[in-house]
Amino acid sequence: MPLPDGYQQRGATIRDTRRIRRLEKRIFPKDAYPLIEIFLLLISPVTHNTVILSYGEEELAGFLSVSKPLLDRPVWIVTIGVAPEHQHRGLGTFLMQYAEHQFSPGRIRLTVRAGNHPAISLYEKLGYHLLRRQRGYYFDGEDGLIMEKDLSR
Repeated sequence: MPLPDGYQQRGATIRDTRRIRRLEKRIFPKDAYPLIEIFLLLISPVTHNTVILSYGEEELAGFLSVSKPLLDRPVWIVTIGVAPEHQHRGLGTFLMQYAEHQFSPGRIRLTVRAGNHPAISLYEKLGYHLLRRQRGYYFDGEDGLIMEKDLSR
């Protein structure tokens, strides 16, 4: 899927740390990554990070952080998000497919809040299936659903 018109994608840098943090807090108010953890994701040699910008805007439209596979382990989508005002334009699908393309073939996993039905629906539409439920995964006690897709099919 191509990036929708009006947006550009590039690799994230440490200069994006604060903008990613602001976006994380807007999208995930209960469990946004702390600033230091975002910084560590951006400097880690085992993560691949990308951002989406909307032409003419200072703030980010979306971001993605993916852990690279080690040995026979699956790729993990560490965090992915699209700003509320940019949702329903295909950016989430673009980011997911971007991650899949970067690390195909293999397996890719993510954890999503059990109550995040729009995200779960997107992941299922893209071919992800429920691997297991992680009880009390999030800080507020909500379960996390671990979903996986086999990229070699």
